[in-house]
Amino acid sequence: MLLQRKNYLLRNYRTSDFGNLFKLYREAEISDLSGAFPASAQLQERLERRPHFNPQEDILVIEERGKIVAFMEMAREKYIKRLVLSCLVHPLHRGTGLASMLLDGVFNRAKDLEVQHIHVQAARHNLAAQKVLRRLGFYHVRTFLELRAEANWIPPARSSMGQGYCLRNLRYGEEALLAHLQNSCFKGSWGFNPNTPEDIYYATSLKNCSIHDVVAVFRGKQAVAYCWNVYEPGDARGRIHMLGVLPSHRGKGIASRVLRAGVSLLCRRGKKVVELTSDLNNIPASRLYFSAGFRTWSETLWYEISLPPE
Repeated sequence: MLLQRKNYLLRNYRTSDFGNLFKLYREAEISDLSGAFPASAQLQERLERRPHFNPQEDILVIEERGKIVAFMEMAREKYIKRLVLSCLVHPLHRGTGLASMLLDGVFNRAKDLEVQHIHVQAARHNLAAQKVLRRLGFYHVRTFLELRAEANWIPPARSSMGQGYCLRNLRYGEEALLAHLQNSCFKGSWGFNPNTPEDIYYATSLKNCSIHDVVAVFRGKQAVAYCWNVYEPGDARGRIHMLGVLPSHRGKGIASRVLRAGVSLLCRRGKKVVELTSDLNNIPASRLYFSAGFRTWSETLWYEISLPPE
């Protein structure tokens, strides 16, 4: 894909672009101080190992005089027929229409896919991004709370839970079990794209996670709940990546127990602060987290644009 406007060239990503793309992240972080600047190895992992993702097809870049000044990443979620976009424009090139140029490229790409909706997120405080999204035709559809708690405020969980329930960490070889459990817990939830064992294997083999960082509740041989934890080495913060309970086992205090087990694991990893994201519309989840001591520190807004049927 090639599209030229003034000094800007829109095209597909090439393997040789990696150094330039990493430089764009680094220069944007100096200006934005977002905390989202990935290490080189993390970025390489995300581009080269992610299932169902081809960077040469799923990343668009804009270059000016040989330098990459903007990019758009398109993550296709085929089961729910949506594209999730991640965009970054160099601070010196914002306000020049590059986001619109990238979106034109996305629409061209979407024509070849069975996509009904395109989603993108923006932080509540990022008013400029929200303004750009509205101008491009996106509308706000969902709000997620960004929550945070001091890890040592939350009492640890006991491994013995009574009523036939017990806690343990997952083991290598149980990726398919986690995929099935996660899909069962979140079936029908807004924005949830069912996972395959391949997705789970990839996600639990990254540098910030392993299958052992997933704490699960079992009743007999059946896994009924889990808390999936991630963390960066050297960072005082840890994150609850996902937490779910099977519908048939809700209302029994299991979510509270598995949450505390996840926080305990992060404490043992030396984390002082625990963060997580919760759908504002999920009232039971919000009650659980607030009762455990979590508090809102930011919000993420999701925007959507629907594609006309062919």
